[in-house]
Amino acid sequence: MRVLNKKIFLLCFLFVFSMSSNASEEKDAMFGLKWGMTKNDFEKLGIAIVLKKKQENLTIYKSSSVPKPLSGFSEYSYVFSDEKLVKIVATGDTIFDDAFGEKGKERFSNLHDALTQKYGEQETGTKTVGLKLYKESDEFYECLRYQGCGMWTAIFKTNSKSIVLDLVGVARGKGYVNIMVEAVPEFKDAIQQFNTKKNKLDAGAL
Repeated sequence: MRVLNKKIFLLCFLFVFSMSSNASEEKDAMFGLKWGMTKNDFEKLGIAIVLKKKQENLTIYKSSSVPKPLSGFSEYSYVFSDEKLVKIVATGDTIFDDAFGEKGKERFSNLHDALTQKYGEQETGTKTVGLKLYKESDEFYECLRYQGCGMWTAIFKTNSKSIVLDLVGVARGKGYVNIMVEAVPEFKDAIQQFNTKKNKLDAGAL
């Protein structure tokens, strides 16, 4: 009987531990942050976030640091819904003197490999340039900047987040890598809430 009770206890313990572990993973965002964090939670970690914009239920903050920084990134933006974290955007340092996009492609590839190793194969994405206007090989970033010319992106998804890795064009030979992480389904719910409130205000103004 004691052996049976011990086995039952062990099974219950493993089940609870597994549930706790899964719950923790679901809260994990990226860069050492967790979904649902508040401004006060950031301050407790010693991270100063600066208010950039507030509209309806959404608030946007920025910072230059995170608990687990990524090399080559020094700007982080956050979207809060009802004062809780639902989205992170990490902006990579600007890449210069890279007309053919070799530096950018290498940076993108390294991050893509790291994300694949952690989250599995990308769900979707594309590496296409030269579709419109900017078709020369040394017009890589001009093409990425021009709508409809090209995209260099990869999308990963888990049960708790959607990750978009994107190479962004700024000007000739100039661009940067962007990582956008959204809480699933909290960010989508936040946008729906925002649109509902905005539409209600618009209707009241007519």
